[in-house]
Amino acid sequence: MTKIKGSVIIPTKDKFSRLRLILEALAYQVTEDIEVIVVLDGCRPETIKEFDQLRLPYQPRKLVSVQNIGRAAARNLGLRAAQGEIIIFLDDDRVPAPDFLVKHLTGHRKQCVLIGERKQVDLSETEIRQFAMSFNPDHLNDIYKRGYVEFFNCITKRVLLSPHSSFRWLGLATGNVSIARADLIKIGGFDENFTGWGYEDIELGYRLFREKIPFIKDSSIINYHLVHEHYSGKNVEELHNLIYFIRKINRDFIPKAILRLLLFRINIRIFINSIPK
Repeated sequence: MTKIKGSVIIPTKDKFSRLRLILEALAYQVTEDIEVIVVLDGCRPETIKEFDQLRLPYQPRKLVSVQNIGRAAARNLGLRAAQGEIIIFLDDDRVPAPDFLVKHLTGHRKQCVLIGERKQVDLSETEIRQFAMSFNPDHLNDIYKRGYVEFFNCITKRVLLSPHSSFRWLGLATGNVSIARADLIKIGGFDENFTGWGYEDIELGYRLFREKIPFIKDSSIINYHLVHEHYSGKNVEELHNLIYFIRKINRDFIPKAILRLLLFRINIRIFINSIPK
């Protein structure tokens, strides 16, 4: 029996067109020692039907939660089912570059939290649906050519994830990160008290940081974010989760400057999201 080296965990909620493009991109990279786990988190029956009808050269493992349990709990569901030594978290709107999997796996020669790079891609919803419905490899090349690094990510990379930063955990985002399964199990996975959107990944990073696990930023590990409108209520959820996060770590010494930075992060995100596309 082949030993599983890597498990890709993708939680999803009714974004089938984007999800299909991601799974198609992975088809060129998945080998017998890599598994792909898709967690269908409270998806509509038609989404599950579309997923079941999808034909790929590999077979993703399907996990279904009838109720929408949220980002943290959905990732934990995938983690409990995973068999790989290295867990690669991938969002359902991030198309991986052709060398995405091999770079994540080879980057773990030493124990680390390996954080990749996100590039933005501005495609209309119509274009995304057309790409998914009549897929061919040229669609992936089109996505790769359109990718760009947004200003907010440049700041994150230069400040939070610089080699000399003591606060690298603030830059952890689970849309493009890999971590040893043993390290995730040791700290108990994601905190499922984080509901809705935001900060479940940063809080996970904080606990990994306390275990003295090195954080490595590798900007050559790229996935391409298919930009979409943010749902109503996201900013409220993010603020709610930030308050929970601050209360949880209040027993530790966290400089006030870091808390201000987190609030600034929300304000910048709200500003960016308010700009007409």
